[in-house]
Amino acid sequence: MIVIQPHRYCVNVVCFSPDGSLMASVAEDGYAKVWKPSKLHTGRPVWQVDAEANDADDVFDWLYHYGLSHAQFTLDGQLLLTSGWRQHLRAWDVATGQARWQLRKPRGYGGVGTLVVSQTGDRLAFAGGQMGQPERVFIV
Repeated sequence: MIVIQPHRYCVNVVCFSPDGSLMASVAEDGYAKVWKPSKLHTGRPVWQVDAEANDADDVFDWLYHYGLSHAQFTLDGQLLLTSGWRQHLRAWDVATGQARWQLRKPRGYGGVGTLVVSQTGDRLAFAGGQMGQPERVFIV
């Protein structure tokens, strides 16, 4: 067993790429990190990105750690999709860590808590919200 501490705050999701050659972790520190499972013991990711950096305009940043809530690789293993409490979904190029596209949750309370890619790879569903508030599921 290998144990690492990859983030400064709570790790919310870890997932493997479809072929198992990569692993991703996302956390409340706002970072998405991609790892080679065979090199976890080094503690160095293949790449990492502060996925919240473009949203640093919230006056409550000093009080709350919004961070990332979910991650999933696409079925072809080319993209890592992340979602966060600031109501966004982003796609990252797995090879480079560069942002490919971004989508913002329309209206509603709270952020995007979960996302899923369909088995055919042609649909993306996401949802979120805030406890006690009604919310919707979005399908793209």
